[in-house]
Amino acid sequence: MIDTVLEAGDTEDGVRPVSAGPLLRVEGLKVVIRSGGRAVRPVDGVSFSIAAGETFALLGESGCGKSMTALAINRLLPDAAVIEGGEVSLGGDDILRLPETRMRSVRGGRVGMVFQEPATSLNPVMTVGAQICEALQLHRKLGAAAARAEARLLLESVGIPGADSRLDDYPFQFSGGMKQRVMIAMALAGRPELLIADEPTTALDVTIQAQVLDLLAGLQAERGMAMLLITHDLGVVARMAHGVGVMYAGELVETGPRQAFFQTPLHPYARKLFAALPDGARRGSMLDAPVGSVPALDQAFTGCRFAERCAQAFDRCDDESPRWQQVGSQAVRCHLYDADSVPRPLHRTSGAAFGQADASAGTPLIEVRDLAVHFPVRKGVLRRVVGQVRAVDGVSLRLGAGRTLALVGESGCGKTTVGKAILQLNAASAGAVFYKGENQTGLTREALMPMRRAVQMVFQDPFASLNPRLRVGEIIEEGMVSLGVAGDGPSRRRTVDALLERIGLSASMRWRYPHEFSGGQRQRIAIARALAVSPDVIVCDEPTSALDVSVQAQLLNLMRELQRERGLAYLFITHNLAVVEYLADEVAVMYLGRIVEHGPAARVLGAPAHPYTRALLDAVPKISAGSSDSLPALAVASDLPSPLDPPAGCHFHPRCGLASDICRVSYPAERSMGGGHRVRCHWADASARGLRRPD
Repeated sequence: MIDTVLEAGDTEDGVRPVSAGPLLRVEGLKVVIRSGGRAVRPVDGVSFSIAAGETFALLGESGCGKSMTALAINRLLPDAAVIEGGEVSLGGDDILRLPETRMRSVRGGRVGMVFQEPATSLNPVMTVGAQICEALQLHRKLGAAAARAEARLLLESVGIPGADSRLDDYPFQFSGGMKQRVMIAMALAGRPELLIADEPTTALDVTIQAQVLDLLAGLQAERGMAMLLITHDLGVVARMAHGVGVMYAGELVETGPRQAFFQTPLHPYARKLFAALPDGARRGSMLDAPVGSVPALDQAFTGCRFAERCAQAFDRCDDESPRWQQVGSQAVRCHLYDADSVPRPLHRTSGAAFGQADASAGTPLIEVRDLAVHFPVRKGVLRRVVGQVRAVDGVSLRLGAGRTLALVGESGCGKTTVGKAILQLNAASAGAVFYKGENQTGLTREALMPMRRAVQMVFQDPFASLNPRLRVGEIIEEGMVSLGVAGDGPSRRRTVDALLERIGLSASMRWRYPHEFSGGQRQRIAIARALAVSPDVIVCDEPTSALDVSVQAQLLNLMRELQRERGLAYLFITHNLAVVEYLADEVAVMYLGRIVEHGPAARVLGAPAHPYTRALLDAVPKISAGSSDSLPALAVASDLPSPLDPPAGCHFHPRCGLASDICRVSYPAERSMGGGHRVRCHWADASARGLRRPD
C-alpha cells in the first residue's frame, strides 16, 4: 500500500495539510470485463488512500482505467464488468460487500459523483430542477418547496445566471459547460463525505473553472470532504491536489505528494506528460508527446506496460514487471530506480521545429462581416415572440490559408454559434459569410455543397456527433462516400486506417462502435472524420477539451503538420489558453455575442488591453507554484449576464473593476493598440498597464 500524503507544513497555493487517517482506502482493486471470450482488465491491482479533507488526483491517458476505478468504487460498473479482487473501505465500511439496498443510500449521499460526460448523464426528459430536487428529497429528506430553494442555491453556487428561472429548463437548453455545472450541483446535493469528480472542469471555461475549483475547495474546507479528482489538466492538479497518482494501462506507476511530483516527476511516463504541455515558449516546435497509445488491456503483461513507448527501456523492461521503489516521499514502479538512480528536477525543453506554414496574404478563405444570429424567445399558447437571444451580435473575422484564428470566451458567449453560422448550420439574422470571396449567406443546400466540403467542423460533444449505429470506420468513410473523395472502397479504407494511426488509435479499431471508446478517443475519431475529406478550413469547437495532455500533444502536432503540408486554416474555438498560446496566429476574444479584443496572439496574450481578456488569463491555474504574473490580477464577478437581456453600455461593465459611468451608458468604439491589435474598451490603456481606472 502506497500512502499519498503531503509533507508537514506543505501549504503552498492555499492547499491545506491533510488530516490523519484515510476516509477511503482502496487495496488491490481489480476489475475484469468479460465479453466474447476476452477478458479485459482496465483496473489491475490499484491501491491508494484518501483522508478526509484531502484531494487525491488520478492522472493518465484515456483508456488507462481512471474512470473505471471511480465506477468500481461506486459500484456502477457495466453489466459485463465485475470486481475480481481487492477491498474498498469508506469510513470503515466495506462498500464492496454492502447489499444493494444500502448501497443506494451511499451513492449520491455519502459518495457524490460528477461524471465525465454531462450530456449523457442528465435525464433529457426531466428539468434540471427536478433532477436536483430528486437527489435532495432522497438523500436529505427535504420537502418540495425546501428542495427547490436549495436547488436554486446550488445552481447559483456553481455560477449559472438566472438560477431561479433555469430550474425549469431542460438539459438541451444549456451549453456544454452549463450542463457540467448542473452535474456538479447534483453531486453536491447530498453533502457527500467523498466526491468523485471525473474530469469536472473539462467543459468549463477558465473563469467558471476557477469559480468551481474555489467552490470545491471551500466545501472541502467546510465539511472535511475527501475528493478523488480524475483530470488531465495538470494546472488543476497543481491547484487542488494533496496527493497525485499516475495511472497507466490499468495500474498505478507513480504516487506522491503534489509538491514533490511537480518538482521531480519520476516515472518516464509522468515526465512525458510534462514534456507534452503546450505553451508559448514551444510555439513552432513539436511537443514531446509519447508515441502510440495505451496498449490493449486484454493481454497478459510480462514486463513494464510502458516499455513499448519508453525511450529509456532496456531488455529487463520487456521481461520483468517492475516493483514499487520508494524515492523520498514518492513511490515509483520502474526498473530505473533499482540502483537508487534518482533523476534531476524536470526542465522542459522544446522539441523539433516545424517548418513555416504556407500562409496566404491574399483573399481570405473565410471572411465574416457584421454577422448576427438572434434566436426568438416564444411564450404563451400562441407562441408569440417576446424577446431575442442575441447569441451573435455583429461579429467580423478574417481567416487566411495556413493560419489559425482562436476564438475564446466563456460558455454562452456565442463562440459555437459563430462556428455553426459559418457553415450555415445556423441561419444568420444579419451580416454575411464569404468563402474565397463568394457570399454563402442564403444559398440553397446544393449551392452550399462546395463550401461544406472545403469547410469541416469538429463539434464540441463527440458522443452526440457520432452515429451510434455505425462502426468508426464507417463513420469516417461516410463523408468521403457522400462527397466522392479518395477513390474506390479499398483506397478509402486505406485512408481511414492511416487517419486512425495518425490520431493515436490503431487501424484495428475501425470495427468498433462509438460506445466502445472513451471520451477522448471519440473526440479523436470526430477529428479524423473532418480530416477525411481533405478540407481547406476546419472549425474546431473545443477539440482538445476531452483529451489528456499526451493525446492533446499528439493532436496539436498533427494539426501543425497538416497545416504546414496542406495550408489548412483553423478556426479554433477553445477555453484552453495554453493551447491558444502554442497554436494560434491570431486571437479574438468574445463576450456576450461581440468581439471585444482581436489581434496577433503574442500581443493579445502578452499585453491584453481588455479587462475581460486579463481576467481569462488570470483565471488559468498555474502549474509552477512559484510562477506569478507581472501585472496584478483582475477578478470578475461570478455571474455571466444573459444574452437575452445584455447590460446597457459596455456589456462587461457589471463585472469589471475598471468600469465608470461612461461604461454604463456607452458601448465602446473599436480602437487600435498598434500592430493589428484592436480592442473595445473605454479604459484600454489603463487595463493594458494593469492599473485602476483614473478617478
